[in-house]
Amino acid sequence: MPEMLSLEVEPREVVGKKVKALRRDGIVPGVVYGHRAEVRAVQVDEHTLGRFLSRASASSLIEVAIRGEDAPRPAIIRDVQRHVLTQRVEHIDFLQVDLTERVRISVPLVLVGEAPAALPQAAVGDEEAPPPGVVIQGLDALEVECLPTDIPTEIEVDVTSLAHLNDSIHVRDLAVPEGVEVITPAEAMVARVVAERPEEEEEVGEGLLPELEEVEVISADRAEARHAQRAGAQAREKGEEED
Repeated sequence: MPEMLSLEVEPREVVGKKVKALRRDGIVPGVVYGHRAEVRAVQVDEHTLGRFLSRASASSLIEVAIRGEDAPRPAIIRDVQRHVLTQRVEHIDFLQVDLTERVRISVPLVLVGEAPAALPQAAVGDEEAPPPGVVIQGLDALEVECLPTDIPTEIEVDVTSLAHLNDSIHVRDLAVPEGVEVITPAEAMVARVVAERPEEEEEVGEGLLPELEEVEVISADRAEARHAQRAGAQAREKGEEED
């Protein structure tokens, strides 16, 4: 089980346009919501949140301790809204989860090691070898389904098997922790060695790095899943109306 991070927040009474005053005072508004959970408007000091986000990721399991509540709420960061110019956090959403209920979430993929096909010729000791290639990453996250306590912080992709140009690693080649079910198609390309392009050539085209899937709570049956989706959407709308 990965380390569960903790964040203390305050209940928030200020809603609507008045939250601008909170931001001017260095306070970030937020909301905690989830399947079968009471929606709570919250707020947290900007500097405290900044230090927390430097340690957390989109797949981190968090204990959100709301002042005045008896127990912290297990949650995942659902959304972080930042100012388009300053990149200061303007709002944060936490999705409360049930530790006994599987969730669907995107986990970062991290390339580790050195691909032999991307090393300089001198490094591999073959003067007649072709020029080294470049490792491109086709996926930067893997969609998985598991219990919240089994969510990996990241999944490593060992590229030392990429010995020749056009060698590739696919989702089916990845090693994932026990209890984690991979949802991303097995044939999806994770990493590949390609010939280095001249600098003037166009960069890798759009669509190579797809957008991350949104976090989705998975219930026991389809009816329950539909109910969970509606509940999450309604809670989301309510939080936006308050702000």
